[in-house]
Amino acid sequence: MAENTSDPVTEFGQQPGPDFDFLSDRLGLAVQRLTDAVVQTKLDQAITPVKTAHEALTTREIEREVGEEMRIFEERHPDWKEHEAAMLELGDKVRPAGMAAHEYLAHLYAAVTRDRTVTSTATATRERDTRESNARESEPASTPPARPTIHEAFLAAKRGERWD
Repeated sequence: MAENTSDPVTEFGQQPGPDFDFLSDRLGLAVQRLTDAVVQTKLDQAITPVKTAHEALTTREIEREVGEEMRIFEERHPDWKEHEAAMLELGDKVRPAGMAAHEYLAHLYAAVTRDRTVTSTATATRERDTRESNARESEPASTPPARPTIHEAFLAAKRGERWD
C-alpha cells in the first residue's frame, strides 16, 4: 500500500495546466483552507453528540460511585453531618495521596472527632473502673486485683486490708 506523501496544494497547482500557474498557489491555499474549515465543522458536528453522551455517562458513573462511597460512610458514621463543615475545612488543607475515597473520609472524620473520641473513651474507662471498684468495695478481696486503681487501694486501706 503506497503512502500518499504529495502536497495537495502542489497537486492542485499542477492540474489546471501551465496557463493558470499564476492562480494555482493562491487558489490552492484558499481551497485547502476552505476544505479544512468544512472538514472541521463536519467533524465537530459528528463528534459533539458522542462527546456529550460520553461526558454524561462518565458523570453518571462518577455520581454513582460517590453516592455508594457516601452511603457506606454514612452507615459507619451516622453523625458525620454534624462535623461536615470541619471536615470540609480540613479537606481543603489535606489532599489524599494514593488513598481511596472511603479512607480519606474516614481520616477526615477521625481527625475532626478526635477530641470527642478521646473524651468518650476516657469517660467510658472511668465509668468502668468506678463500677468495678464499687462492686469490690463492700467485700474484702482475698487477693488484690491485678491492676488496682487508686480508689480501690484507698477502699482496701479503709477496710484495713494490706496488699504487700
